[in-house]
Order: sequence, then structure tokens, then C-alpha cells
Amino acid sequence: MGSHSYRVKNLPRPDAYFEINGVPTDDTKIPRSQLVNPKNKLVASYGADGLVQAKFEIVSFQVKLPTGASIMVKGDRFDNQSLAAIKKLKQGNMLNIQYIKAKGPDGKEIQLRGLHIELNEYSVMKKLLVILLAVVGFSTIQAQHQINSFFDDMGIVRLETQELSETSD
Repeated sequence: MGSHSYRVKNLPRPDAYFEINGVPTDDTKIPRSQLVNPKNKLVASYGADGLVQAKFEIVSFQVKLPTGASIMVKGDRFDNQSLAAIKKLKQGNMLNIQYIKAKGPDGKEIQLRGLHIELNEYSVMKKLLVILLAVVGFSTIQAQHQINSFFDDMGIVRLETQELSETSD
């Protein structure tokens, strides 16, 4: 029998995602409640449409805070120190997750590209309020006025018409 040479290539580098309720998201605006939820974690994946499927384990990552402080975390979930720091962040603050290291099925550690996450509590709250007010019979315009009045009283950024039209579709 003859012999034949084969060339074996390394797996391509996966991307890092924040997994919410078991589903990796590439959304960059994430509510604090989802960031601090102990069920949610960082994952390395080729995405839902990836042709290659392989199991990677997040080994460690660094959380860079808006203050410039950094926290090194072991594993795929925020530790107590990083959770305490995230809980102190304000609406709109950016959280950078960098130096993400993952171990592939071959046992080799690789560094992944970082994630840039904006803390965005109010977009979720605004959308829920629009839906709730629509359910109780408010028109879209009435809902917008009610929500803006509420947010003005609370000192929160007003709901823009563009955001409202995206939720009422």
C-alpha cells in the first residue's frame, strides 16, 4: 500500500462572548443585572453560525474599570472583587474585559480579543415600560410622555423617539 502525507492545521482562534442565560451574545450594551448574575459567564466560541465547533474553557481574564483599575479574574465568571466593582458602576460606564485566556481541546492556552461592554440598565427598563404601558392601553405617544415624565423626575436620560419606535415594532 502507498503512503500519503496529511497536513493538520491548528484550530482557528475563537471569539469571546458574554453568555446570558446560556446564549452567547455579541451585544455590547448589557444591563448590570445580567453582568452580576452568577449563571452568566464568558465563553469562547466560533458563534452560532461557525463552521467549526470545538470546546474551549476560559481560564482567566482581566476586568478594566473606567477608573483605570484592573482586576485579574481566574475562571469564566466574575469573582467577588470584580462583582463588587461592577455593582458600583454607573449607567453608561464602559467595562473592558481584556487578556482573555482560553484553553482549547488540544490543551493549549490562547489569548482572545477583548470585549467592550457598556453598562446599560435603562434601555431595557425603557423598553419594558413602553410594552407595559401599551398593554394597559396607552398609545405610543402617551407612553413616551409618561416615561419621559418619570425619567425627568428621576434625573434619568429621556427616552428618544427612535428607541421607542424600535420597541413598538
